[in-house]
Amino acid sequence: MTDFSYYFALARDETPDHPDAPQCGRWRMSDDPVAIWRDPVDDKLRVLVRRNRLIVEDTDAFVSFATVGWAHCKYITQDKYDAVMAGEPWDNQHPMTNLPPPDDSLEAIAERIADLEREAKALIEKGAAKTKEEADRASDLKNLLGDAEKAADELRTEEKAPALQQCREIDAKWATPINAARNAKNLLAAKVIAPFLQMLKRERDEAEFQALTRGEKDPHPAERVPVTAGSPGRRSVALRTVKRAIIEDQDALYNANREHPKVRAVLQDIADAAARANIALPGMRIIVEERAA
Repeated sequence: MTDFSYYFALARDETPDHPDAPQCGRWRMSDDPVAIWRDPVDDKLRVLVRRNRLIVEDTDAFVSFATVGWAHCKYITQDKYDAVMAGEPWDNQHPMTNLPPPDDSLEAIAERIADLEREAKALIEKGAAKTKEEADRASDLKNLLGDAEKAADELRTEEKAPALQQCREIDAKWATPINAARNAKNLLAAKVIAPFLQMLKRERDEAEFQALTRGEKDPHPAERVPVTAGSPGRRSVALRTVKRAIIEDQDALYNANREHPKVRAVLQDIADAAARANIALPGMRIIVEERAA
């Protein structure tokens, strides 16, 4: 079918198969009125989405529309097209409710979500719904976005599942030797090397102290005997100063850090969990909010 023959067939309530290529006529794509016609000058199709998106055949934008957008185009009359272009709203039911499920490719789902997102932004900019019809429309759109989000997340999970399983198998294969090496390395450092190096450091510090008592000058840092272990030519092991805290007064520590963002975040999580269980902990109160879900 070419030109307006497909469009006129739909106008006669016929049910021809949806062509793969865009056809001339007046259509509804998501919340956008679409006009398609053939320019008599260059014989190329023109696609007008609302008033601000003109797509010309043989361009990348046209290929994108033909492969994704055209499948979502639904027949509308010329009168309905003119009315919407003049500013009148669509029918109450959201147009995408009856669309076939999108292709499971990233490009198709991303295009669908982008269309829904654009419509959501338009409604959000208008503010709170003022009529039941506006609220119904927003509710339909919210559900469609939720379905699209779920579909995308499920496909993402499915696509990465083999890679995750492969990673788990690789981790499991190498876990035994890696853990064995790590444990033995740490035990050598803690039980064998550290005590000896600590003894050497005490002896060096004592020798330097005795030298000072005899009036000798304090050695330059570069002249100090290093406290290390390891054969020549190999990476040596040295003592490293590590500081850690022992909490002796939890209340005092909390009072000193009560405004720290991490402390407030942890307390908020605890309070929210208690509120959901309808438990009012000391220092908090439960509020009930009505949210659209």
